[in-house]
Amino acid sequence: LGSMGCTALSESAAGIRSGGRTGLTVIVVAILFSLCLFLFPLVRSIPLYVSASALLFVGCSLVIKMREFNWSDVTELLPALITAIMIPLSSSVASGIGFGLGSYILLKLILGKVKQIKVSMLIWVILFILYFILHIHAV
Repeated sequence: LGSMGCTALSESAAGIRSGGRTGLTVIVVAILFSLCLFLFPLVRSIPLYVSASALLFVGCSLVIKMREFNWSDVTELLPALITAIMIPLSSSVASGIGFGLGSYILLKLILGKVKQIKVSMLIWVILFILYFILHIHAV
């Protein structure tokens, strides 16, 4: 219903982490979300700035996780920082992840750690570059 793919993926991962591993979990969530559609006019009447405190809390939670970064390897640290910076700057989780993944591959290539690059990562970066080029021309 218009949600981003990254949102659906993260919600699915949260459900699995909570113990929901069967198709029944998905059906229950779909029914509950369908019921919430009727509440949309009520939710829409709430001003956007009300959600600022929740967004601030989520941001702080993410910053706390930064201590778990691998601070000793620049090819691991820099892409993680670029991702963390580009998500709010681009207003898109997908774009932030794309920039981070692209910088990861670029750093690995520059520093000669080509064996650490997985083919799937390379495919995703190529798709991101194509998406970015097509998106720029559309604007």
